[in-house]
Amino acid sequence: MINGATNAITSTIPVGATPSSLAVDPCKHVLYVTMDKPAVVGVVDTTKGTVGTSIPLVASPADVAVNPATSLVYVTEASELAVINPAGPTTTDIPIQ
Repeated sequence: MINGATNAITSTIPVGATPSSLAVDPCKHVLYVTMDKPAVVGVVDTTKGTVGTSIPLVASPADVAVNPATSLVYVTEASELAVINPAGPTTTDIPIQ
């Protein structure tokens, strides 16, 4: 965790062995962390500083983004775009051609 006023690290949250990218949903106070092994998106509650659900992916993720208006999470994989609705959580994989 980082103090926004001082930019000092105040604590760390263990999310897994291979975190690769991050995205924040500022409305829900949630941090999404992609990991390669296993291929998952970790869901971190930033108000509590705890890791909750791990959402499985088809392949190793590259990047992650969040649409704060819809709370949908977008993850690029090798040949797919995973669209995650964290309310379920449900994942829809869209082939990239």
